[in-house]
Amino acid sequence: MSVKIIKIVIVLFLFVAIFGCGKKETKNASENKQSQSLTNSDAYKELEKINIGNDKITLQYQFKKGEKFSYKLTTFSSMDQSVQSDSLIKQKSNQTLIYEFDIIVLDIDNNNVADLGITVSSVNIDANINGKSYQYDSKAKNSKEDKMKFFEYETITNSQYHAKVNQKGEIIDVSSVSKMVDKLIAAQPPQSKKPITSEQKVMIANNIINSAIKPVTQLLFKEVSGKIIAKDSTWVKKYPSTIAVFQLDNNANYKVNDFVKLNNIKAVKVALNLVVKSSGQKQGTENGVSYNFEDPRITGDGIVFYNLENGRVLKSETSTKVEMNVQITSKDASQKLKKTTRKDISINKNIIELL
Repeated sequence: MSVKIIKIVIVLFLFVAIFGCGKKETKNASENKQSQSLTNSDAYKELEKINIGNDKITLQYQFKKGEKFSYKLTTFSSMDQSVQSDSLIKQKSNQTLIYEFDIIVLDIDNNNVADLGITVSSVNIDANINGKSYQYDSKAKNSKEDKMKFFEYETITNSQYHAKVNQKGEIIDVSSVSKMVDKLIAAQPPQSKKPITSEQKVMIANNIINSAIKPVTQLLFKEVSGKIIAKDSTWVKKYPSTIAVFQLDNNANYKVNDFVKLNNIKAVKVALNLVVKSSGQKQGTENGVSYNFEDPRITGDGIVFYNLENGRVLKSETSTKVEMNVQITSKDASQKLKKTTRKDISINKNIIELL
């Protein structure tokens, strides 16, 4: 298994933009840690509560032209796969991935959409795949071999791009990734280099934006309702996605738990809970191979602290767990039936902190 396989890069499923993607630790310790409900965690129960009285609070993003701020995004990911056929094959991986982002507000239009200049100032990776360790630090003096292994991160680091964010925290556009495209093209081995057309550059840019930059950026800007809120206010974000043969109806439920002080800043404490309904043809046959999927088990929860005055995230912790099971029946070279059972468990946790 190559290191690229475990580069989950946070984009496991579409709902990662709300919840997201463990430390190098044993499987049991990681699962126990991840399975604890973040919404019921004791870690934030002792925060000082504040009284907002009869104030009408509208939670929305506010930016000021020229202001600068930075975020740290830490993702802990573990994947556990077992395949039972003639023998049992197991694969395990754990990864810690840390990004740091420097952000400047370049402009604000008449609709209060902010044009942000965003730079990934550093990336740090500590991974273990089936007992083999991999490390990467973008600020270190890396060898050519390591740069090639982690060229995706070499590409996005220290290359400013633009993101337009509305008052609900939605990323409505990402652009200006030409420097990343040039770095990606330059990273290709000399023997495989061919002239790149302008159309191909556009395709590469769109792939960088949609597969990496936009999902990662959306993690920093948790969406809000944009409506007046009070304690126990709720809102729901609904969106479809797919996994294997299933169509998923994702419902991210938000609830205002309280108004508190975090790091001496007035904040809205919001709990998140993910509810997923799946549908699809679980059984079928393709090219002589029959499959039988079990319903996926998908859970997620989290907690987010929004700055009461500007709506932006002060800190958030979100976690998801996905379990997939499938039985596959096929015929071998002697036309004898062969049954294979595969089980995949992915546990992911994101921590976002305003620096």
